[in-house]
Amino acid sequence: MRALLTVSLLATLACSTPIQGHKINDNKLNREVVALMEAYRGAMEARDAERVLSYVAKDYFEDQGNTNSDDDYGRKALKKRLNERFAQTGVLHMKLKLLEVLTKDSEIAARLSFDVRYRFDLPSGSHWERHKDVNEVLLVRRGNSLKIKTGL
Repeated sequence: MRALLTVSLLATLACSTPIQGHKINDNKLNREVVALMEAYRGAMEARDAERVLSYVAKDYFEDQGNTNSDDDYGRKALKKRLNERFAQTGVLHMKLKLLEVLTKDSEIAARLSFDVRYRFDLPSGSHWERHKDVNEVLLVRRGNSLKIKTGL
């Protein structure tokens, strides 16, 4: 009986153990979300627009979280924005921490904190900027992999 209780306790602890460096439980879906977001982070740090886009759904659409349609854009504009910003960015460091992963119908909402530091290299000189915040990224399954649908 004691051995059964110990096994049950260990199983419970294993199910509720967070993924190292994140605040989400260790399970198959969450590991897949972490892998995607870490791959995205690596592409951002490499300032590689094509690699970033390889993680983005074909139907990507960003509405900036507001009702103003003037600042909305899709995948094509995302590519342009990435290329323009990366051309002016000498160094980029990004930290991501997944806080919550929720599934609803065919979408997965990943809430994460991010801390991005980057150096802009402009004709007028170089300067560092930093952005820290919490964001929600929507993911969708395309074939065997997850893709980012919105939220970058």
